[in-house]
Amino acid sequence: MDLQPFVRFARFSRRVLCTESAEKGVFTVENVSYDECIKACQECLQLCNECFDKCLMEEDASMMAECIRLDRECADICHAAVQAMTRNSPYAEDICLLCAKVCEACGNECSFHKHSHCQVCAESCFRCAEACRNMAS
Repeated sequence: MDLQPFVRFARFSRRVLCTESAEKGVFTVENVSYDECIKACQECLQLCNECFDKCLMEEDASMMAECIRLDRECADICHAAVQAMTRNSPYAEDICLLCAKVCEACGNECSFHKHSHCQVCAESCFRCAEACRNMAS
């Protein structure tokens, strides 16, 4: 018998506090780890998109090819992670671990470039990677 779904549910349940809304009589999920990670992913997604756009406008955009590619990869996985967390997906932890890996790669690449947009993006990527690892642990 595969216990992995039960392990994921137990981890999720441990971190989640369900409260009943007095006004609406509905249940809402409050999860501090998810909230912090969602914010970090949204910021990273935005800054990766900005970095991507600004890299395309550089004089020699071909020198920025890997940075541009990783900006897109990172923005996409950050979006997927936000979607998984807001849906309380049983795969949110796995997706966030992958997100952390991609954010690290993007942050490392961006940190090689002198452009301010790359440096800002790198810092956000590293913060997002840490938030994703914290959420998944």
